[in-house]
Amino acid sequence: MIKFLTKLCFNIRHRGLVSLTLMVCVRLIQKIIPFELLLFFEKSLNEPIKLLDTKNNVFFKHGKYADIQDLNIKEYHLSGLESYEIRHNCDCYIGVKDKVLFYIWVGYNNIYDDKIFDVELNSKQAYLYRAFTHPGHRGLRIYPAGLSYVCQELKKKNIEKCFIAASFENRSSIKGIYKAGFLKVGYVTYFKLHNYRKVRLPKILQALAT
Repeated sequence: MIKFLTKLCFNIRHRGLVSLTLMVCVRLIQKIIPFELLLFFEKSLNEPIKLLDTKNNVFFKHGKYADIQDLNIKEYHLSGLESYEIRHNCDCYIGVKDKVLFYIWVGYNNIYDDKIFDVELNSKQAYLYRAFTHPGHRGLRIYPAGLSYVCQELKKKNIEKCFIAASFENRSSIKGIYKAGFLKVGYVTYFKLHNYRKVRLPKILQALAT
């Protein structure tokens, strides 16, 4: 009981009572009706990009397959698709201090999720996805700093706008995305019950899809 109350107080303090209530309600509904809710963000790269610092001097760079192929799959939550993604012109950026502490992938052809959406991008747009910060080094501003670094590198490639999504439950990721200067543009909702499937995209994705 003490452990439960301590966790409840922590969540109220860090998430806010309204956000926590919403999250609990959605989780209860998800037990009955399977659906997903993502927050969708965009960032214009036409203006100067402010690089953010970490608390532990992480060095960011463009990653190669050799940088990640020997990482522990479970420890780093790797999907096994890394080689495939690199072969299909997706870039990986990593943050390093003694070892890899952060990685994020960038796709240029489309915004893709095998369950939810597949939206084509133009040559001036990019999609950031599958970001990961090592559990032992979270809370050190690595995620927003990594995002700002990637945005700077994308701007050098003449990318004008990039997109990123996060689960509405992942408050730490959402906070980091806002710190990196991204703006929320809407929600992606996905619902499936037996053979019925419904996807609702925010207007920005609907415009890209047309």
